[in-house]
Amino acid sequence: MSRKNLSSEISKLDELTSCFRKPDLIILAARPAMGKTTLSLNIANNIVSQKNKSVLFFSLDNSYKDLKERYKLNNEVSCFLENNNLDKATLIIEDTKDALEDIENKTREVCSQENIGLIIIDYLQYIEIKKDKFKIIYDFKEIDKYNKFNFEKLKRLKVLACEFNVPIICLYHLHPKLEERQDKHPQLSDFLEQTCIEENSDTIIFLYRDEYYNPSNSDRKGIAEVIIAKYDNKKDNIYLNFDSKLCVSKIKD
Repeated sequence: MSRKNLSSEISKLDELTSCFRKPDLIILAARPAMGKTTLSLNIANNIVSQKNKSVLFFSLDNSYKDLKERYKLNNEVSCFLENNNLDKATLIIEDTKDALEDIENKTREVCSQENIGLIIIDYLQYIEIKKDKFKIIYDFKEIDKYNKFNFEKLKRLKVLACEFNVPIICLYHLHPKLEERQDKHPQLSDFLEQTCIEENSDTIIFLYRDEYYNPSNSDRKGIAEVIIAKYDNKKDNIYLNFDSKLCVSKIKD
């Protein structure tokens, strides 16, 4: 394992991805209720607990209070606004920023004070770009408006990862069209902007829980399937114990 890589402390995931590389942009994608937030918080908790590094978590979908109550997060979780002089590794939740410019500025503020090992953003579609700040120099003759904005978001998030030499995990809600298939395992074509996502991310991870779609006859109850869809031309699956009603530390391989 390279010293430049950050372990998730989930051994099977680390094996397949050689840990999170700095400064990779990682897309964690699934339909709602598959466990994206749960898995990402579990990884954050592992890094804070084992690596003595802080994790900056931008929650654009849930409030700091809701996350703390929902996941029974421990005292190492903090809201940055509550304590600007944190003296130990902690999970720092920022739930007030949704503009990309604000995310960039807050990241610079936090990283100037904390030893940040990982940044997580929940989730890509909720990130806004201020119209007066949206400047693009790329050729978009063949790309629709939706693609254009996500292209800009991903490019700037990658720049942010490089600026602070940390991996960024960005969560993504897949389009509901996959619900129409008999096999509901996610695939790259389920991105509305497939080429944009593939070209501008270093790793793509999908989540799938069979018991969500087959509650009465699933043979994988209490299991989350983690699908490595893009990583150095490697593709593979792993399986993790999963219970969304329990705290994040209960996910394990």
